[in-house]
Amino acid sequence: MRPYRCDSIKGAHLPPRGKPPPETEMNRSPFKYKKRSA
Repeated sequence: MRPYRCDSIKGAHLPPRGKPPPETEMNRSPFKYKKRSA
């Protein structure tokens, strides 16, 4: 019921829920995500 697992896997290196969604960060800094994905 609590989005803890998803947050742990998908939002591990992402800021807390207080910040904008990851989609916005991805669009703002695609370099950071691309480097992490590489």
